[in-house]
Amino acid sequence: MKQTLLFLLLAIGSAASAQQQLPSTLTYSDALSIIQKISGQWHVKKCTWHPEIRKMSEQEGTATHLLSATAITVAEQVEFTEISGTLHKEEGMLRYSRDRQQFEYVPVQGGGGKEIVLYAGHWHAPFKTLLLKGVVRLKGKKVSLGEWRYTFMEDGSFVKDIHYSDKNGNLHLAHRYHYIPVRPATAELQQTVDTSRGRTWQYLPAR
Repeated sequence: MKQTLLFLLLAIGSAASAQQQLPSTLTYSDALSIIQKISGQWHVKKCTWHPEIRKMSEQEGTATHLLSATAITVAEQVEFTEISGTLHKEEGMLRYSRDRQQFEYVPVQGGGGKEIVLYAGHWHAPFKTLLLKGVVRLKGKKVSLGEWRYTFMEDGSFVKDIHYSDKNGNLHLAHRYHYIPVRPATAELQQTVDTSRGRTWQYLPAR
């Protein structure tokens, strides 16, 4: 009960602080620096709130976030093993658009499908938070996508909160991901080629 209450209080505090701040104006190097904070290899703890039973479940997994060598983009790849033993994957791309001067989240789509920007938003420096708001609606549902928040901690970890909004516009915390950096044996830069998209991605050790 205490853990659940703490979870909800953190969500309320995060929502209040994010709505009161103003976005920062970023240079190219500023935007790249923010994206680099997410790049690397991570241990991930995912907490999911289940409103129907008013309980929270936890999963642990791994994530590899590859930085593009040609754009301010990081490819997010997260893996969890379900209780049934099934491997669950989540993939997407977080990027900074210089033309639109905003950060954007795009899901990974195969087969040459049309690119869809799900979330877009800005950096809020006083709170070390990247706040993204949903720009499309979930197909076949009356609720909007809500908001995503990346909040960076002093210890080098970061938290990703996913809020969904109901038909009245009220935000509800659905998932919280806590990314803890994996410290590699060497700090050498490695490169991975994503052949499906013809792009080169760089792995930067998490700091």
